[in-house]
Amino acid sequence: MNYKIHVTFFLLGLFLWNCNSPEKPAAAPTALDPKIFIAIMDSSATAWNEGSLDGHLSIYDSAATFMGANGLISIPTVKENFQKKYFNGSKPVQQLAFEEIQVKPLGTDFALLTGKFILSGGDQPERSGRYSLVFTKTKTGWKVLHDHSS
Repeated sequence: MNYKIHVTFFLLGLFLWNCNSPEKPAAAPTALDPKIFIAIMDSSATAWNEGSLDGHLSIYDSAATFMGANGLISIPTVKENFQKKYFNGSKPVQQLAFEEIQVKPLGTDFALLTGKFILSGGDQPERSGRYSLVFTKTKTGWKVLHDHSS
């Protein structure tokens, strides 16, 4: 009799243990419309080409950082550097274009955008490079939180 009670409790315990609902799998990243990000990048390039460095940088969050050849810097420093290196007064030395844009979700409120930038014209040799941007979803829309360009 004692044996049957132990077996019964063992089987009951095993049954109850198996009845636990399994943990829900992590939510898959949500699909993002690449057109939203292409429009953001197009507006940034248009602002640059029209001579609005502030407009170009308006896609960045106020806390954004930039990683370049000289290390990590803030957006105000990026503005100073761009003004000195890529602008002649209020006009860009070369026109800016973005190509090969790809967007990958990083959860629901973040996205990774990669692509190629091209600076051309202005009687200068064409320059290009690769970049990756981490976007964050804010109350005012998607903003760049981190930029790594080379």
